[in-house]
Order: sequence, then C-alpha cells, then structure tokens
Amino acid sequence: MGEPNWVFIIPVLNESSIIGRSLHILDSAIRQGKSKFGECTIVVADNGSSDDTGARVTAVMAELQTPVVYQHIPDRGRGIAIRLVLERVRARNYCYLDADLPLELTALPGLLEPIQEGRADITVLSRRGQRPFFRRILTGLMKKINSTLLHLDFDDCQSGVKAFSSRAAELMKQCREPGYFLDTEFLSLAQSQNLRIHQEPTPWIERRYPERQSKVRPVKDSLQALSAQKRIFCRQYPQAVGAIKHLFGLVALLAVSYTVFTLFWLTFPAPVHRLETISILFCVFHWLAYLVLVHGLIRSTAIPARLLTTIIMLLAAAVYLVLALQPPSLSQDLYWNLLLGKGSAIYHLSPYVTTPNDLTFDSWSANVTTWRDLSMTHGPLWAAFLHLVVSLVPTSQIQAIILVKLLFGGLLLFCLHLWRSLMKNHLSEKALPLLLGLLAFNPLVLQHIPVDGHNDILVMLGILISYYFLQQKKYALCLISLILAGGVKYAPWLLLPIPIVELWRSPGTWKAKSRTLFLTVLGSVLLLAAMYWPYGISALQPPGLVEELTKRLDLLATLPGALILLALFRLTVAQLHLVGLLLFTGALGYFIYRRKTILAYTVPFLVLFFWGTSWFMPWYILWVYLFLPFLVSLPGFLVLTLLIYFSSVGFHGLFLLTLLLFLSTVWVLLSTAWGKKKSICCAPDG
Repeated sequence: MGEPNWVFIIPVLNESSIIGRSLHILDSAIRQGKSKFGECTIVVADNGSSDDTGARVTAVMAELQTPVVYQHIPDRGRGIAIRLVLERVRARNYCYLDADLPLELTALPGLLEPIQEGRADITVLSRRGQRPFFRRILTGLMKKINSTLLHLDFDDCQSGVKAFSSRAAELMKQCREPGYFLDTEFLSLAQSQNLRIHQEPTPWIERRYPERQSKVRPVKDSLQALSAQKRIFCRQYPQAVGAIKHLFGLVALLAVSYTVFTLFWLTFPAPVHRLETISILFCVFHWLAYLVLVHGLIRSTAIPARLLTTIIMLLAAAVYLVLALQPPSLSQDLYWNLLLGKGSAIYHLSPYVTTPNDLTFDSWSANVTTWRDLSMTHGPLWAAFLHLVVSLVPTSQIQAIILVKLLFGGLLLFCLHLWRSLMKNHLSEKALPLLLGLLAFNPLVLQHIPVDGHNDILVMLGILISYYFLQQKKYALCLISLILAGGVKYAPWLLLPIPIVELWRSPGTWKAKSRTLFLTVLGSVLLLAAMYWPYGISALQPPGLVEELTKRLDLLATLPGALILLALFRLTVAQLHLVGLLLFTGALGYFIYRRKTILAYTVPFLVLFFWGTSWFMPWYILWVYLFLPFLVSLPGFLVLTLLIYFSSVGFHGLFLLTLLLFLSTVWVLLSTAWGKKKSICCAPDG
C-alpha cells in the first residue's frame, strides 16, 4: 500500500471518554469527502495517557472504514507527539486536530482543498462562532503579541487544527517547542521561509462534549504563552536579542545620565546660561545616542520592523517617565499655569483676570519668576484642565507638576501611535521605525513636553486628530477637533478654513452641503460658548487671546527670517505682524486652492513663524514635526529640528550657527519645492 494522500493526526492525553466518538465523527466526514480527499489514514498519537485511551482506540478500529494507527508516545508534549508522527508516517499531506474536534466537520473541505490544489502550503483557521468572552480576550492578546514579536498576522495561531503539505511537514520537524506552542513556532518558521499560508474562516465548536472538562487554564497558559513566544523569538532572531539588550541598557544610561547631569547643574547658584547649557548638551546627547543605537545597531540586525516600532515606543515611555520626574529646566511656564489653576480651583478666582501678583500669599507663587503681571493667555479648555489637576492634588505643587507631565507623556505616546497609523501606507516598513524614533526621541519634543510640560501636546493631539478625520472625509469632526484644540491654544483656529472648504467641495447637493455646514458652524459656536461660559466671558472676545496679543506685542524673540525683515526694511513690530498675517493667509489660500492639505496644515505656520512674528518659542510648532516627513528630506528634517531648537537658546555665541542652520533650511525647503530633493514619504493628497 502506497503512502496516503492525507494523514489526520489526533494528539490525545487521557481522552478515553471522548476519543471513540471523535473517531466515528471524523471517519464519517472522511467517507463523505473521500472522492475529494483520496486515501486517508487517522493516526492517534497517545501522548503518555494514564487512562484506557489506548484500549478505547483499539476497540473502535474495527468499526471504522478509515484506517486507524495507534501510536503510544511516552514523552508528554503535544509538539513532541505531532513531530514524532511526522517522522514515522509518510504522506502527501497532513492535518492535525484536537481530540474534541472543535470545528464543524462540514468545513473540512475548506481546510484541506487549498493544500490539495496546490494553492497553499499551510491552512490555518480563523474561528467563527460563539466563544466565551475571556477566551476571545485571551486570543486577541496573543494575536497582538504574535504580530509584534513574530510578525504573524493570523487571527488565531494557537487553534488546534491545521492542514499542511509534506513540504511544510519537513519544516515542522525542525521546530523545537515540545507542547502547545508548536503551532506558533511552525507558522513563524513557515513565514520566514516564504511558505504560502492560507487563512480559512471556519465555524467553531467550543464544547462538542459538554461533560468534558476544558484543559485551558487562562492565567497559567498565558504565562506559558509569553515564555514560549520569547523562546521562539530568541531562536529566530538571535542577533536581535543582543541588540535589544544593548539598546535598553544604553537608553537607560541616557535617561539616568540626564537626571544626574541636571541635578548636578542645579546645585550651582544660577550659573550663566545654566539652563541653555543643559538644553544644548541634552540635544546633542540624545540625538547622538539615538542615531548610533537605532540607526547603527538595530538596523544592522534582523529585528522585524513591527517589533522595532514597539521597542521604540516602550523605550520612549521609559524615557518620558524618567524625564517627567525632573523639574522644568528651560521654561517655567508650568509653574505659572498651575498657580493660576490653583487660583481658580481653590480660591475661585478667574484665571483670565487674576495674575500671580494677586496670589503672592500662596506658597506656589514662590517658583513663578516670570509673567507675574500676566493673567491666563491660553484657551478655556486649558484653564479647565488646570482646574481639574489642582482639584486632584491641591496641596503639593510637585505632585501636580508630575501628574501633568505624566499625562502629557501618555498623550505624546498616543500621538506617536496615531501618527504611525497615518504614515504606515506612505513609508516603507524599514523607514517607519527610524522616523518614529526621530520623533519620539526628538530633543525638541523631549525638552518641551516631558521635561518642561508645555500644553502644546494637547494642540498636537487635536491637530493630528483633525487631520485623521480630514483624510476620512469626516469634515464636521475635523472642524470640531480644531475648535477643541484651539480651546487650549488659539493657533489651530487658523486652520478652520481647510475643513470648511473641503466640506463645500465634497460630493452632494448644494442644499445638503449648506445644511451640514450650517449645523457644523452652529455646533462649533455653541461649543465655544460652552467652553467660555464657566468664566463668565464672551467667546466673541477671547480674553486669553487678547492678553497674548497685547502684553507680548512689543517683546522680541524671533527666528532669523523676522530679524532680517526688521533689519532690512526697518519694520515696526506691528508691521511685521501684518506681513506675517498676509504671508500666512496667502500660503493657506494657495494650498487650499491646490488641494494640498498637508501643505496647508504646515507651510503657512512655518512661513509665519520664520518670517512674520516677533514672539516665537520653539514649542509653538511641535505638531508641525509630525507632518515634516511629507515636506522635506531626512537631512532637512534634522536641520529644521536643530534650527528651531537652538533658536530657543538665546545667547549670542550661537548666532552664526543659527544663521548657518537657517540658510541650510531655506536651501532644503527650496530644493524640495523644486523637486531636487525627495521628501521622506509621499503625501496622501499628492
């Protein structure tokens, strides 16, 4: 007798109560499909049973039409049993099933046909049907871990039913997992060898035999699964394991070094340019470390891009946590904001009419060294956020600062995750982790969010969400996102024409679009009124915006473009602002007209801050960094970061460097605009 077309393997362990019935059911299904399946054999792999499973199998053999082979395997382990059967029994194709046959047998042809017809080397199941809630959660968690660690995107790697060819069987013999996690190792190896894997949606039977006790132990099995996934990863990516250890160690050293360095400098009695020096060294240290570690060490190994992305996010979370415990170093705005928030939450004073000078009796006032005569300049959502934070920790300023910065670190991670989702279709799999790291460990981002605690992370989040909705053509939600982001800082309101124009351009009747636009605008007005209502003020005259424009109008902190305009044309500060407004409006209108939404989101602000404002702080455009890959090449991205970062240092020794960086930036932008340099990725709007 020649080798069978199919061998059905049933690994069993103490299954005497059900194995007879399962063999009858499987035999019936094989007989019904014999014209399709050809010659078949059933192999029962008794994996060290201590009951009478073997006797029960022997007793039913004569009752079945399909040949049955019983094999006793003394060493326990489902993986061991299946591999030994593959070595002992030759066949063209194989299929293994759990002893309780957890699938509808009418679905068996859909499982076997892709293998038999040569369309696939392996067929895995995607379970369909009712399953306990906890098991669905457990399966989803395992899927996420398998996807991240091993790049396996199948719904259920661990389902106890799989079909595969003799070619795939040779690969399974190389697996080393002894137990239930043979499936995961098998699929991981098969994918690495470019075998064809087909996923078949299949009706699932959770409990064919109600009297049979499930052998699933959720907590213990989950821990064993994590251990097995780690073993499989270490065997498949041995070089990556060492690289990951070095990466974690060196990034930990980076965070600890910054902590020690900061504390060392803060022991001196206000040395000259103390904060600026910390900032510069912080910038250089972080980027050198990142570029050496990630670009050099990690990219030279075989770490899957998805795993590298996860590692970067975990490392970023660790660094953000350490930096959140540091006192603000380059900016003292958080002290000022929290003091006004305490005035609102504890003393019931409106932050829009109260200044730190009105709160000198409070101990939190001692750390506010700037803006003592300035009331709140930000939007009502930010004022409400501060009110909530101080209500939670009303007695400790340190705890309030840490709480704010921890929350901001979490929001920054969410922004990076959302950015990755938006970018994955526009970047190569290898480029995505590198660029994600350049954003996550960007010195500008690290300094101004987890260290200094600027609220621009909320603006970044709102603008990123608005762009997401814009890409989904949900223009009303895009507009509302910008309204809410402007409730923190007012700049996002300048982008409101984008969703309004796109809504008007969208398909539909004039009447329907007019109604949608009217309801959206009405809802936005009501939303603004609701935001300002607790402070007893009108949304038509935002007091924070008025304070921003009047109190800081004559202050001068500019980028070189504005300095050049002021010097060459003898402009007043008011005239400079008018020039900036005209440049912004012209750029915004042009890109909206050309339907270049990604450029409309970014270039007008870059033009405004480079050429048209007398008061620029680098954290004002943190959100622009998320869109820069659509605009400039990688060198341009680095140059822009350094230019904006060093612009905040503020002492004259760096003027030549700043000017050089500025001219380099202009060259990069012009080269990109004229097509001589490619941007890092393609904009979704072309």
